[in-house]
Amino acid sequence: MIRRIKEQKAVNMRFCILLISLLFVFIPVSYGETETVYDIPQMEQQVTAASGIEKFTLLVNLSQAYLDKSPSKSIDYGEQAVAMEKKLKPQPTMLAILYNTLGNAYYRHKDYKRSIRYYEQELALITTGSDRQAIMRSCFNVAVLCSSTDNPKKALEYYQRSYDIASKLNDKEIQVRNLEEISKTLAILGRYKEAYTKHEEYLALYQNYMNLETSAKIQVLNSEYSEKLKETEMNKEQLKHEMQVQIEQKQEELSAKEKALKEKETVILLKDTLLNNASHVQEKLTTENINQSRMISQLSIDTMLSDQKIIFQKRIIRIVISLSVIILFSALLVLLFYARMRKAYRKIELQKREIQMQHEMLHERNTKILNAINYAERIQKAILPDPVFLNKFFDDSFVLYLPKDIVGGDFYWYSAFDDKLVLAAADCTGHGVPGGFMSMLGFAYLNQICDAGTISSPDEILNQLRNLIIRTLQQNDEQGKAQDGMDISLVTIDLNTRLLRYAGANNPVLIFHNNELVRMEPDIMPVSYARTMQPFEQKNIVLNKGDIVYMFTDGFADQLGGEENKKMLFKNFLALLTEYHHLPMDTQRAVYLEKLSEWRGSTPQNDDITLLGFRI
Repeated sequence: MIRRIKEQKAVNMRFCILLISLLFVFIPVSYGETETVYDIPQMEQQVTAASGIEKFTLLVNLSQAYLDKSPSKSIDYGEQAVAMEKKLKPQPTMLAILYNTLGNAYYRHKDYKRSIRYYEQELALITTGSDRQAIMRSCFNVAVLCSSTDNPKKALEYYQRSYDIASKLNDKEIQVRNLEEISKTLAILGRYKEAYTKHEEYLALYQNYMNLETSAKIQVLNSEYSEKLKETEMNKEQLKHEMQVQIEQKQEELSAKEKALKEKETVILLKDTLLNNASHVQEKLTTENINQSRMISQLSIDTMLSDQKIIFQKRIIRIVISLSVIILFSALLVLLFYARMRKAYRKIELQKREIQMQHEMLHERNTKILNAINYAERIQKAILPDPVFLNKFFDDSFVLYLPKDIVGGDFYWYSAFDDKLVLAAADCTGHGVPGGFMSMLGFAYLNQICDAGTISSPDEILNQLRNLIIRTLQQNDEQGKAQDGMDISLVTIDLNTRLLRYAGANNPVLIFHNNELVRMEPDIMPVSYARTMQPFEQKNIVLNKGDIVYMFTDGFADQLGGEENKKMLFKNFLALLTEYHHLPMDTQRAVYLEKLSEWRGSTPQNDDITLLGFRI
């Protein structure tokens, strides 16, 4: 009996040691799926002869079979199955297995983008189902791959989906893992406040999860230990009962040995007392060991959480320091840029003031020059005959005078004496102010020549005009001397006999004589110095009633315009006069102005324009 008590005590001691060992050593158990054994050679022979859904199923199985052995072959068979699925439209479950296998194969092949694509296709299929555990795992897998491909925003979305499903399923382990990854991803995205909040949630949930796991295992162990203790008590009672029966039997059989038996009973009772005391001591020791184990586990968990918190805080500190350095460096760059910009701005302000002063000076000078030119315009207009002067001599006439600038280089002139009329249309060298000076010079010399009344032939007038210009401008063969002059057409008309005499320098005169065009050709030389100078030649024609005479400069024919922005040319100007010469002169003037405007369009006027017309 004493030996049985010792054996029972040894059993109890071993059970206590086992309990303490289980408390100190906590190893989580992972459960895997049963691995399917595939006959690869047989399936490869079958797939060549199969078709339809059978071939599709074989391709999916081959892709699964090669997943661990050769990911590239797994991808090959899987992609063949994908090519068939559009025509066959297999069950969603089989498609989900195919997409999951291809996602795993591409992951092992390190092609993360395709892996994500197939995981997402699998997720789209199983989302409509009721297997929330599978959806939760797929979301977590896609999130991990997105993190590997530097796509933290997408990873955060899938981690959150996985966490939400785990919360509904009350899966603490997956909740803890998702919260940890969410806090890391938020830190990568620079959302540090949210990252810190999620990390605090992760630490609290992790501590609670570990406490729950440990408490559950301790409860299991306590229940087992209580059962063992009950068995021990039952055994102890049984032993006592047997011992009492044996003692009574011995008392009945051997009364002579009563004293010895009593002494033996006393010894046994003493041993029972010691055994009970030992049991109480053992229970107390076991309770203390359990409490110590709990404290040690809690301390290890607190230490681990504290270490993780310290690591996270160090990361935050490094990020804050890096951002501070970047901000400081950026501020220095901005200050340097601002200093340079301020210096440049001051320089620009000085230049702007100088330009403003120069602009004001130029504006003042331009104003003075413009005032002078306007005054010159008034003088030129005062010198030129009134545009209606021809009405004194002809019933139907017009004058079209359009200077390019304020002051023109063209001029028209007339003189009348003894029933004779002298008319001229001239184009001086240049236009604007220089042309205006030459026009005033020519105007004055023509007045000087004709006021004497001794010269009336146009050729002699032009010869005298040329001599005066050469002498006044001191023109000769020396290089650099001014060779300014004018092109001019000059006619004298006897108002009684209608005899027209003409002489011209580069400027012709057009006459519609009996409705036929007569062109009075000029001498090809200017009224100025030239290396070859001949006396001007006079040409005569007797006009009839109704004949029309046109005198002009080259400004109308040289005007740029049209679709190609080219000169109108003399032939087009001549065609214009031919088409409208039968109209009244006032009407002709309006038509020629309109046609000139149409031809010119938006092109500015490029030369002075003068056109005189009168009907005999």
